Amino acid sequence: MRRLALPVLAVAAAWSVVGVVLSGLTRTGYTLVVSNVEGPALTGVVGAQISLAVLATMLWPAATGSAASKFVARAHGAGDASLAAGVAAHLGRRTLATGAASAVLAGVAAVVVLGERPAAALAVLPLVLGYSGYLLVRGVLLGQGRVARATRAELVALVVSLGGLGVLLAQGHTPLLLLPLAAGYAGYAALAWPRRPAGAVVAPGLRREMDAFVAWGVLGNVASAGLLQLCVVVARAERPVVEVGLLSAAVALATPASLVARSLVQVLFPAMARSVGAGDLDAVRRRTDVVTRGIVTVFVPAFALLVLAARPLLRVMGGDFGGGTTALRILLVAVLLTTLPVAAVAAMTSGAAAGIRRSALMSATGLGVGVVGLALLTRPFGIEGIAVAYLLGALVTVALPWAWTWRAQRQRWTGLTVRVVLGLAALGAALAVQAALPAGAWWGTAAPAAVLVAGWAAVSARDVRALLGGRLQ
Repeated sequence: MRRLALPVLAVAAAWSVVGVVLSGLTRTGYTLVVSNVEGPALTGVVGAQISLAVLATMLWPAATGSAASKFVARAHGAGDASLAAGVAAHLGRRTLATGAASAVLAGVAAVVVLGERPAAALAVLPLVLGYSGYLLVRGVLLGQGRVARATRAELVALVVSLGGLGVLLAQGHTPLLLLPLAAGYAGYAALAWPRRPAGAVVAPGLRREMDAFVAWGVLGNVASAGLLQLCVVVARAERPVVEVGLLSAAVALATPASLVARSLVQVLFPAMARSVGAGDLDAVRRRTDVVTRGIVTVFVPAFALLVLAARPLLRVMGGDFGGGTTALRILLVAVLLTTLPVAAVAAMTSGAAAGIRRSALMSATGLGVGVVGLALLTRPFGIEGIAVAYLLGALVTVALPWAWTWRAQRQRWTGLTVRVVLGLAALGAALAVQAALPAGAWWGTAAPAAVLVAGWAAVSARDVRALLGGRLQ
């Protein structure tokens, strides 16, 4: 066995965990407050508007944030701080232009697709602009390695967003509920907006490379993360608003469960880009393996516990959300699956330009499966059918990069893959046992959960020891 010392990455990851938890609290807290104060109907309206705004940023601005994380980090890895600053400023200007265009498109879609009145649809525009700026600045800060500052900015966004929401709800201004969230994101962006330093020049070849990365990133974002947002938008267009509220609550509870893994990737991606810039491809391979094993070891049982506790989890959203239990369970399994290959995707996209193209095409395949599922399952099966459609798309989106990285990096993942499959099968068995036990009894959830976790610890003992000892076998 050999020890894998990653102290700098570990500290950055710890800061990133805090930052992403704060970010998740902003979005989830928004839904939580609205659901408890106003109930499923308004939760459905607000959730669909937020999903539409997030989807609109994926048409270009979100990918500029990823580009900032990669190219700023790569320039720093090559020792060129001036170029890094120039790259950040260039991407900032692109974000402003594309964010404005995306905001207009989102406003039109709010009227045409969601059926909102034009005055209400206008509230989507500042949210798109604020969120676009937030994504860009966060990418720049992570690319610079300033994870602690990015985390402090998340706290500002949280306070502004939830504080403003409380004021509006107290005064009954429900048509303006998106404005505090937009203001929180805009405040984050204003704290560290990149400025172009004197003499910094971004060569045309590098600008073309960044544009190509962003263009493929748009496809990848829409095809992967965009599918979940699309599910909420489709629900708003096809289902009663109360059902949309149940689905929005399920989405709000399901997505934060992956925050810890994704927070690690926020620092892992620029770290890999710096390794690529320094020519150390072996470090990329080692980090991919370590992080993937850690995610599988920790997150399979963690998500399993959340699936078993889905019904009491929904109670935090209010007393009228129990109808979303099945959808939440399906979404949690899907989000677990999308979490597993995040290190593989980061490794694939942090290197040569072909990586982002390959990742985008893989995600697009999953999107196609998910869209077909939405077309076939939404009307006959409601929000449960929508959740299954997302799960089908997620299966494809996960399997392709996992298999490619396994082969391309010559990873020893046969046992790891078998363990994931066994873990999902054990979860299905635990759900069957739970359904056979008395409803409402605490031990009806605790007993199958304890057996599942104990079994998982036994079959994962080798990686558990390696994870606790900081060693890779």
